[in-house]
Amino acid sequence: MKLNVAIPSTGAQKSFEIHDDHKLRV
Repeated sequence: MKLNVAIPSTGAQKSFEIHDDHKLRV
């Protein structure tokens, strides 16, 4: 699973891979 996070307000973009969906915390 690849998750792309883009923040329009700061123009910052983060891309990282999550191998365990259970470890994902929003």
